[in-house]
Amino acid sequence: MRRFLVVGHRADSTGYFKLDDLPGSGGRMDILAMSASAALFLSHGLRQDTEVWLVLNGGRDGKPRTIRMIGSEARYLFPDERNMASMIRNALIRYKGKGEMESTPGMYISDMDLKDALRRVSQDSELIYLKEDGDDVRKTEIPENTTFVLGDSEDLSPAEESSLMTMGAKKMSLGKTHMHTWQAIAVMNYELDRSAGDGDGTL
Repeated sequence: MRRFLVVGHRADSTGYFKLDDLPGSGGRMDILAMSASAALFLSHGLRQDTEVWLVLNGGRDGKPRTIRMIGSEARYLFPDERNMASMIRNALIRYKGKGEMESTPGMYISDMDLKDALRRVSQDSELIYLKEDGDDVRKTEIPENTTFVLGDSEDLSPAEESSLMTMGAKKMSLGKTHMHTWQAIAVMNYELDRSAGDGDGTL
C-alpha cells in the first residue's frame, strides 16, 4: 500500500471557497486537488493500492480537517481539478465536526490535525518526507507500506518537520530539481511502478 499525505498550510477547511478561485479563496486548494488526482488516477481507472490524505490547516479561521481518499473504494471522482475540489468542498460543508464521516464512497473527512494524521498513518506504514535535500530514492529501499509526506506550495515548517522526524521518518529526494507537489507525486508513483517491475525503467 502506498499513501501520500499532503499538508495544506493555508487550505480552507470550511468548504465555503470558490471553485473559480481555488488558489485564493481555497488557500491553494488547487494544489491539493491536483495532488489527489496525480496520486490516484491512471489512464483508465484508479490505483487500487493507493490512498491520499489531505490535511487542511484551516485558513480563514477554520479548524483543521483531514480528507482521506482510498483508491479501491472511491467512486464519482474525476481527475480534473474542479471536480476534485468540488468533492472536497461538499465533504467539508456536510461535515458535523465529530469523528470521521464518509462523504462519498471512498472519501472520508475527520477533525484530525497534522499530528493526529501522522500518528495514525505511522501505525501501519513507514514515513518518508519527500524533499530535495533528502537521500536519493533510487539508492534507498522503500518499504511496501509507506506514507510519503509533502508540503503544498510551502515546505513543512520547522515544527512540522520536527514532529515528523521524531516519529522516525526518513527524508528522501527525487532529485535537486524543484517540482510542484503533484509533479513529485506523479514521479514517485513512476518510481514505485518501475521498481515493482511494471515498466522497463524508461520514460
